Amino acid sequence: MRRRKIDWTFWILWVAATTIGLAIALIVRQWLVGLIIGVAQWLVIWNRFPKSGWWILATALGFGLAWSPAWRLAITILSSGWGAWRYSIEWPVVLGVTGTLVGLFQWLVLRQWVYRAGWWILASPIAGVTGGVLAMIVFDVVFRNVDSPTLAWFLPAITGLTSGLVYGAISGYVLARLSLNPVAR
Repeated sequence: MRRRKIDWTFWILWVAATTIGLAIALIVRQWLVGLIIGVAQWLVIWNRFPKSGWWILATALGFGLAWSPAWRLAITILSSGWGAWRYSIEWPVVLGVTGTLVGLFQWLVLRQWVYRAGWWILASPIAGVTGGVLAMIVFDVVFRNVDSPTLAWFLPAITGLTSGLVYGAISGYVLARLSLNPVAR
């Protein structure tokens, strides 16, 4: 049996859509994250999977359910000071819960398209935690000694681009691998 190869063009488009979608979503309004990312990712998958519009709804619902309580916790952590937030376990937990809920809702759609879609539920929080934590580290390193009120505007852009790139790279690789075994139609 000939081993099929990953479609790297698909992977690059997925990473770009996720990165740009997340960056725009975090700049516009955080509550739109799921919808904007879902649409950005749908632009990559619409012709690959049947009834792919459900992906948008699944992504928006996953983020919508996770976002409100998760971000309340994040704001509490942030308001307690950078030191307490940066080295705490709460931030990865917030990202992990969000990634798990988003992954669970997306899995409901993905399982109709590919075999072993359950890996998606594991990949989503790993991608979310890795991307989010790296984004905060990058932001902290780059802007540690800058004290500017206008700097706050750049936080969503920097975190969106960094976390979107990492989240997109990890989740895109998993989706590209899963896509090698489509469900027979």
